[in-house]
Amino acid sequence: MPSRIARPGPGRWRRAWLRLHSLAGLAAGAVLALMGLTGALMSFEDEILEWVNPGLRVADAGAARRPYAELLPELARGLDGARISFVQADADGPLVVGVIRQSASPDARAARYAADPASGRLLGEIQGSGFFDFVRRLHRWLALPGGGDGIGRVLTGCAAAALAGLALSGWWLGWRRAARPDGAPPATSVAAAAHQPPSAAPWRTRAWHRAWHVRLGLWLAPLYLLSALSGLWWSSAGYRAALGAAADFVAAPGGRPYTPSQTRGRPTPPREAPARPEAPAPQASPRQIGAAADAVLADIAVPAQRILLGMPRTGGTMRLRWLPRGAAHPRAYDDYRIDPASARVVEFQPHAGLGPAQRLEAAMLPLHTGTLFGLPMRLLLMLSSLALALFAASGTCMYILRRRRSHADPRGDREQVLKEK
Repeated sequence: MPSRIARPGPGRWRRAWLRLHSLAGLAAGAVLALMGLTGALMSFEDEILEWVNPGLRVADAGAARRPYAELLPELARGLDGARISFVQADADGPLVVGVIRQSASPDARAARYAADPASGRLLGEIQGSGFFDFVRRLHRWLALPGGGDGIGRVLTGCAAAALAGLALSGWWLGWRRAARPDGAPPATSVAAAAHQPPSAAPWRTRAWHRAWHVRLGLWLAPLYLLSALSGLWWSSAGYRAALGAAADFVAAPGGRPYTPSQTRGRPTPPREAPARPEAPAPQASPRQIGAAADAVLADIAVPAQRILLGMPRTGGTMRLRWLPRGAAHPRAYDDYRIDPASARVVEFQPHAGLGPAQRLEAAMLPLHTGTLFGLPMRLLLMLSSLALALFAASGTCMYILRRRRSHADPRGDREQVLKEK
């Protein structure tokens, strides 16, 4: 009689998932804790900067803004020759002026100033903006050399992928444990498992760490899955292309595949034979740049929630991004490319004219930060980001305590793992 093929039992599957969960958490725990803390700090960056800089508020928020043709020369004179990189004008609040100083240190070059939109007078440097720039670099690529193209971006991408795996495997392990009858009334749902009374064991025992690790993990796993899957957008070009192609296919099966690039919505020009180098066009003056922006804004009748003006490089075009009031999310900009010398709109890309993949690209940051769903989701994502450090600490404690017990009683530890998971 042929012998039956032995199949792994439920206990072996649980042990395999538990080991994979533990290894992924130990490998990526420190990076995830750092990314969680920095992400929680950036959740309310604008509100924190406003609280830290009470003296930079505009006295009369309802006063009319001066034309850019007058504002930009006034700002340039007040900054003593420092190059302006962008000017952000909100419907209610001061102008935010990005400045690049002449400094040997790359970290000391960028700064942000507040200015009165009615007079163009500088109110002072925005204290804390440099700190948040550093926090942003930590969150995105661990502030390692190479920036977004270096090893730091690879590490944060791997950590985001690990977080997605931890959320899925941890939810499955916790649900299996909650749904297993163990003599007490079985918890057949996630909510029932989350409302079980906490363990009475002291905090130095593995059971106490496991109890809170499982209960919090069951509730926060969907939020971690959202953060991980949206965060991978900036770490993997293949992931961006796959999501963009899926969005285009769902909207119009058989449509043109999505290719992510920095030139969103613009076709890539064909390659041509290299031409002879020409003399670069002269740098446009602040008055020319402001007059070109005023000419474009004069044709827009709908009031704006935010206007973001990017200064041109030598001989290049300027970029004007216009966010209407009542927009779907804070990144739903209408994008203008303008020749500052002639005030001619070289290219215009309205947000309403974007395809599904480009809309997804524009909404990815609000999705990642929670602003797409309003204040409650921002608060939930901030709390879940803070809890990443707690998960890393409790998971490491559980691993250390289990290793100690396995050295003391290897057979007993194996039976205890089967009983717990």
